[in-house]
Amino acid sequence: MEFYADDKVIVNPLRVKPQHLFELENNLVIYYTSTSRESAEIIRKQSKNVTDNKEKSFEAMHHLKEQARMMKEEMLKGHLAGMKLVKYSIMTFCKNDKWQKG
Repeated sequence: MEFYADDKVIVNPLRVKPQHLFELENNLVIYYTSTSRESAEIIRKQSKNVTDNKEKSFEAMHHLKEQARMMKEEMLKGHLAGMKLVKYSIMTFCKNDKWQKG
C-alpha cells in the first residue's frame, strides 16, 4: 500500500507464486491469546504520539514499516526462512515493548 496526500491510497496486489503461497499457508500457526485490543484506541494513541512528536513512537512506526517491506520482499522471493527471521525480529521488538512507549 502506498499512502499519499489528500487521502489517496494505492493498493498493489502481490504477485506471489502459488507454490510459495502453499508453503506459507502450510507453515502458518494462528493461536488465540485471549487478549483483545480496541483498534480505535490504538489509532488514537498513535495519532497523539505523532501530534506530540514522540521520537520513540516515530522510530517504532518506521521500524515496523521497514520490517513489513522486508517481509514482502522475502515473500515475493519465496524465502520462507527469511520471513521467519523478520517475524522473529518483529516479535522481539514488540516483546521489548518499544512500540508502545511513545
